[in-house]
Amino acid sequence: MKKILSKTLISILLLSFSISFLGCEKPKKTETATTTKGFIWKVTSNDKHLYLVGTMHPSPKDCNFFNESINKIIDESSGIAVECNMKKDNNFQSKALSLINLSKGTIEDSLTKDEISKLKQLCKDNDINYDDIKKLSPLGILQTFQNKLLNKIDFTGPSFDSLLINEFNGKKKEIVELESVDFQLDLSSKIYNIDTLKKCLNEDNNKSNNIDKENVIKLFDAFKDGSLSYPEESIREDKKNPEYYKLLVYDRNINMTSKIENLLNSGKVYMVAVGYKHYVGEDSIIEHLKEKGYKIERLLPFE
Repeated sequence: MKKILSKTLISILLLSFSISFLGCEKPKKTETATTTKGFIWKVTSNDKHLYLVGTMHPSPKDCNFFNESINKIIDESSGIAVECNMKKDNNFQSKALSLINLSKGTIEDSLTKDEISKLKQLCKDNDINYDDIKKLSPLGILQTFQNKLLNKIDFTGPSFDSLLINEFNGKKKEIVELESVDFQLDLSSKIYNIDTLKKCLNEDNNKSNNIDKENVIKLFDAFKDGSLSYPEESIREDKKNPEYYKLLVYDRNINMTSKIENLLNSGKVYMVAVGYKHYVGEDSIIEHLKEKGYKIERLLPFE
């Protein structure tokens, strides 16, 4: 059996960041592909409202996120709130490169002989040149394997986030960041560290939690069909890694909820577009808003 990454880790990591480290996206909308249903909620407080829209960060190149409901919300909204806006940061590429490359030495300086052997085998199993990655940081190595997985299943299309940013830019509408590029880069470096790499390398090959491409495909299929069943199961699985879950899900949901409240109270209509799993589960943005007394209504896409 070939090993890549633990299913639990990949489930959290792949959908956690709207930034893209390796492989440039070409942000253009596909008009002729299958249209996704996605996830949309309307949040209301007295006479004020905004829309919560779930996004997919990795996605197939042959899908169209812009259903009629999304287009109507874009027309109604005065602006969009996203996790972060890479287009706003002119230094993003240099910042990202500094994080994915080691400043000196190789990854072997931080690994045991057994771990080096496992990493070499992992590279061989996935058609990756070991010499090409040994000078990368743990973040760079883990991102390389994640990108390899996404390429294998043809998830090479632009993210919904980047397409929405382009759309609002083109209409000269406001773009608000709920987090920032620097925040996501810093969090990425904390999560994709040497300990995470070692955990992935030292997993038991015989255990059933090895990464399965079906997991990523199921997460997209749920988005395509507008079904919350598998995402809810996925979030429950994520919680089995409490350290990652707190940093990547729980804390961020609380912080983003507070900023969403400010947007709602501004009186303007915003589209709030973040990775859709932030809207799923008992610790979700949806549940935090409900606890604060806001009315939440799920909207089904127009046919």
